[in-house]
Amino acid sequence: MRKNDLIEPALAWDWAALHARCLREARRVLGGLEDAEEAAQEAALRVWRTRSRCLQPEAPEAWVAAIARNEALRIAGRRPRVVALAPRGDDLAFVDVDAVLRLDLARALRGLSDHERVVLLLRYGEDLTERAVAARLGVAEGTVKIRLHRARRSLRLALGEEALV
Repeated sequence: MRKNDLIEPALAWDWAALHARCLREARRVLGGLEDAEEAAQEAALRVWRTRSRCLQPEAPEAWVAAIARNEALRIAGRRPRVVALAPRGDDLAFVDVDAVLRLDLARALRGLSDHERVVLLLRYGEDLTERAVAARLGVAEGTVKIRLHRARRSLRLALGEEALV
């Protein structure tokens, strides 16, 4: 075994170029430079910490770009979504879209039956599998599937998405 074989491949990476790749990917997703710089920095740190997981250490660019994209999407998910509703004199009225969606969802969930609400909250709120939901409720997995189907249909109707039913 040669001495160079013992050197970790990631140490030979061009880290400045990889950071630039992170920044380009983050700017593509986020648009703004400030958030993109934060995402690129976090992505570069994650790349460094998980460098041993890179399946193609001789060409890490695609792997690095995917990490940067995921980091940028995580940051984008934290942003409040605000849109202009209508002109009001010289101003525009703004609304927090996420707050409106949460209120709509809470209202729609209140309109569901107890069985529908519980099965949705266990499956999606607690991220349980259908099998785990069935075990928790003491019912057959097929029963959970039927209840989920009906609950999603009821939820779509309650949210006014009749076209998706």
